[in-house]
Amino acid sequence: VGRLPMRGGRIDRAAMNARASAQLKRLGLDVSPDRKVRTLRIAAQQQVEIAKALTLNAELLIFDEPTAALGSEETELLFQQIRKLKAEGMSFIYISHRLDEIAEIADRVV
Repeated sequence: VGRLPMRGGRIDRAAMNARASAQLKRLGLDVSPDRKVRTLRIAAQQQVEIAKALTLNAELLIFDEPTAALGSEETELLFQQIRKLKAEGMSFIYISHRLDEIAEIADRVV
């Protein structure tokens, strides 16, 4: 896809890890970029997916039932991250059947 940083015709792993670390720290996730995603808890896997979108400078994220597999603490952590990203100008489409979540996090409901 052409997103990997290159140097001398090869993938620049140091630059790649630095970018990944910066986005993970932005979300408050203390995980090594070298760690396999499958070894992470579900909540951390979701955070990694959000970080991947942030590396693309995404302006809109779509969440479809993001809390279905999360506990209450993990849900609150996700909401904190969403609030922080909203304050930075990010937009979200949040799909959920849990109306209390929508009321807590939404600016508009459609």
